[in-house]
Order: sequence, then structure tokens, then C-alpha cells
Amino acid sequence: MWKKLRLSIRILSLGIAITICFTSIFFWLYPKIKTNMINAKYLKTRHLVEAAWSIIDHYAGLESAGTLTTRAAQTAAKTAVKHIRYEEREYFWINDTHPYMVMHPTNPKLNNTDISKVKDPNGKTLFSEMATLAARDGHGFVDYYWPKPGSDTPVPKISFVKLHPAWNWVVGSGIYIDDVKKETDQIFYTISGAILFVTVIGLVISYIMAKGISRPINRIIDRLNTVSEEIASASGQVSASSQSLAGGATEQAVSIEQTAASLDQMAAMTRNNADNSRAADELMKKTHRIVQKSEKSMNELTDSMADMTRAGEETSIIIKTIDEVAFQTNLLALNAAVEAARAGEAGTGFAVVADEVRNLAIRAADAAQNTTQRIEDIIGKIRTGSQIVASTVGEFSLVSGSVDKAGHLIGEIASASNDQARDIGKINQAVTEMDLVTQQNAAGAEESAAASEEMNAQSELMKQMVSDLTVVVTGHPKK
Repeated sequence: MWKKLRLSIRILSLGIAITICFTSIFFWLYPKIKTNMINAKYLKTRHLVEAAWSIIDHYAGLESAGTLTTRAAQTAAKTAVKHIRYEEREYFWINDTHPYMVMHPTNPKLNNTDISKVKDPNGKTLFSEMATLAARDGHGFVDYYWPKPGSDTPVPKISFVKLHPAWNWVVGSGIYIDDVKKETDQIFYTISGAILFVTVIGLVISYIMAKGISRPINRIIDRLNTVSEEIASASGQVSASSQSLAGGATEQAVSIEQTAASLDQMAAMTRNNADNSRAADELMKKTHRIVQKSEKSMNELTDSMADMTRAGEETSIIIKTIDEVAFQTNLLALNAAVEAARAGEAGTGFAVVADEVRNLAIRAADAAQNTTQRIEDIIGKIRTGSQIVASTVGEFSLVSGSVDKAGHLIGEIASASNDQARDIGKINQAVTEMDLVTQQNAAGAEESAAASEEMNAQSELMKQMVSDLTVVVTGHPKK
């Protein structure tokens, strides 16, 4: 029920409750204040009576000192006490323990009379009680009814009396209860009026303060509600973006890890290629040296085959000479056979010899022709071989140049492969750093997503608090 009240009504209720509390406290304290005032009056009366008693005691001291006679001292004491007034009309009287009235300043008819039978309207022999109390205790309070000066109507009164034993005098004075009641009533009405005035002023101020507080708070509630909704919307968008960013960063981290693995493999392959290129460069250098040696050997073979060609040509010349010698020998053998035939039987042996020589010449000529033919074939083949060797030497020269170029290119490839391996190593390191940064970004994105979710939760909490504040101010939730 209390929660459904507006803040202004609560503030007014608080003011009313405070007023009721102060009023209750006042009504609780008023009897105590009244009692304390009466006790204060009692105490004041006692002090005043003791002051008057000290005057009597002063003159009694003068009597006992012989400065004044008893009559003079008592007359002076009565005169001094008779003219003492306080609060304009309050006075002191003196009686003895008989009791006789020694001095009454407002009712002189009682002086020197027996007052033991004097009674108040209630039948109390007040002076007898005063004398008895003073004789017994030396001092004390007595309540009774007594008319005020200038009036014949008795009113409640309380008196304090004190015995002076030297002269057996009882000095007393009293307070009228109706005066105390008037004072307490005046205080009551004054405080009640003040409470009423303060209550009205407090309620008015409470109402003004309630309106002055509730209106800005309502504006603040509206702004807080708008801000909380905007924060919730923004936090939702940030959360979605952060989650998307976290997912993308995670995928990117996976891709970069795969790229790093591929780069590692590529770097290994590049290093392997560089090693193979260096090995191929060494092989090409060795091949170049072998080709150079082979080229030199082919040149030497060409020279040797040229020498063989020249030797074959020279041999052919010799064989031609042999062929000519065989031809001439054949002619000579024919001539010898002719001559042997001419000689008859004497030349038969010579004819046989000539025939054999002719046969030898023919065989030598045939052998020379066969040899010439073979030598010419050999020379042709040597020439063909020389051409092939020459062509081969030229091709070896081209091969040597190509091997040289290939070696140079392989050397450049090896150097480039080394540079590429170093560059890939740097790229791999950069990719590794990118992977680390990407993972950090992914972690940061996840943290941002978590923070956004927390901010969203806080915004929801703020909306709930705004709703609670709205209930506190208006007494009902905001629609």
C-alpha cells in the first residue's frame, strides 16, 4: 500500500508523521513540564522563605549580640519582612507555634490573634498544621485554600514554612496553584499554537518540496528511461557486432593458422629447392668442367682423325705407287714372257718365272686396288667421322655454352631461392604475429561481447531501477 503512494504524498505523510510525533512528544512531556514548573515554584518559594528567614536570623543575631533589644529586633524583623514583595504581590507572614499571627502584611486583622482555629473552605486548620510541621521537622510544605490579596475567594495555595527556634517564629510564603496553572496553560496554548503554525507551514513547505522534487525526478526518470533504452539498444548492437567480430576473428585466426602452416611447408619446400638448386649448380659446374674436358678430348680426336686422314692419303699415294710398280712389273713380266717365248726352250724357265712374276704383279695390283678401295673407304669414313666430330665439337661448344648459361641460371635460381626462403621466413614470422594479433583481437572481441552483454544486463537493471523509482515517485509503474 505504501509503495503505491506518490512521492509527494509520501513526503506530506512524512511531514504529518513528524508533526504527530512532535505533538505526541509534547503531550507526553507536558505533564512533566507542568510538574517541573510546579516543583520549580516550590523550590523558588522555599528559597524565598529561606531568604526572609535569614533576615529574621540577622536581627535575632543582633539581639543575641546585645546590639538591639528583643522588642526592637523583633519589630525591625517584622517590618523588614512585611515590606518584602516578589512577583509584584506575593508576600511573607510570620506566626508562632501556638499558633498566633505575629505579622500578616495583607490582613492586619489577624495580627496578634489566635489562628489555631482558622480553617480553609475545606475545613483544614492550616496554621495549626504549619506550626505542627515546623515544630516537628523545622520546615515543610502545606497545601490549602486562601484568598488572593484584594479578593475574598479562596483559591488553591501551597506554602513553605520554616521555624526560627530562637524566637519560635514560623516564617512562610506560598504560591497560588491557579497562577501555576495559568502559566502552564499559557505555555500549553503557546506551544500548541506554535505546533499548529509549524504544522501548517511544514505541510505547505512539504507540499512545495514534494512538487519541486517530484517534477525534476519525473523528468530525470523520463531521461533515464530513454537513456536506458538507448543503452540497451546500443549494447545489443555492440554485442551482436562483437559476437560477429569474434566469430570473424576466430575464422580469420584459423585461416591464418592454416596459412602459417602452408607457409611453413612452402618455406620448407623453398629451402629444399634452394638446397637442390645449390646441388644442381654444383652438378652443372661439374658438368661444365666435364664438357670442357670432353670438348678438349673431341678437339684432340679431331686433330687425330685429321692426322689419320693425312696418313690415309699418304698411304693411298704409296699404294698407288705400288699399283704402278705392279703394273710396270706386269708389263715387265709380259715382256719377259714374250722374250722367253722367243727364246724357246731356253727361255722356258724364265717364262715360268715371268709368269709367276706376272701373277704376283696381278695379285699385287689387285691387292693394291683392294687396299686403295679400303683406304678410300676408310678415308671417307674418317672424313665423315671428322665432320661428325667437328659437328660434335660445335655441338659440345653449344652444350658448353648452354651448360654455362644453365649453371649461371641455376646459380641465380639458388640465390633467388635463398632470398625467397628468407622472405618466406619473414612472411611466416609476420603471419605468426598476425595470428597472435588476430587471436588477441578475437579474445578482445569476445571480451567486448561479454562486456556488451554485461552492459545490456546493467541497462536492464537500470530500466528496472527506473521502474522502481517511477513507482516510488508516482505510485504506479511507468507504462
